[in-house]
Amino acid sequence: MVMKDPLAKLFGSAGRLKIMRLFMAQDEACLTQTEVQSQTKTVKTTVSKELKLLHQVGFLKKTKCKIEVVKKLKTKDKIVYKHVPGFALNKEFEYLQALRILLTQVSEEQKESLVKRVRRAGRIKMLVAGGVFMQCDKCRVDVLVVGDAIKQRTLENAIRATEAELGHGLRYAVFSTNEFRYRVDMRDKLICDIFDEPHTKLIDRLNLV
Repeated sequence: MVMKDPLAKLFGSAGRLKIMRLFMAQDEACLTQTEVQSQTKTVKTTVSKELKLLHQVGFLKKTKCKIEVVKKLKTKDKIVYKHVPGFALNKEFEYLQALRILLTQVSEEQKESLVKRVRRAGRIKMLVAGGVFMQCDKCRVDVLVVGDAIKQRTLENAIRATEAELGHGLRYAVFSTNEFRYRVDMRDKLICDIFDEPHTKLIDRLNLV
């Protein structure tokens, strides 16, 4: 069985890799263990173990996170803030820049995983990856999906699963085939920007652009 991400084998843990990518993508953030678990879709015991290890080696530092808490009162609920234990990226970590270059690149296996997930959402005519997949910060969209009979929930699950794998939020756009054709004909700015910026076509059954 081929591992989805070869780096997971290199680093010894898919969970560790997800957590490292998450903190590098949100390098100003303070995240609690619960938030890390939710965003990486990794089991609690793995998150706990990997956070401890990453702190021990100096990749992460312990800090306090400010979170909102709803306080139940007799008249109405009140939002209060409290500080809880959390972690943040240690920007003084010796190998941070080398790791950033290595871990922010998206592998071919991860692109193939995206294709498999999105195909389950409907009759997909085009799937374009840009933005984070091409290390393009100025790109407006990370994923463009064109197709028909799209199951929105399935598509959202596909995007969420890919976000958890990459440790990075994804901006995506979805169009029916007819709407996409119309926008191409009208030289729609968003469509022009997507195809003028760095991108790769993972699926293309339309050959329009």
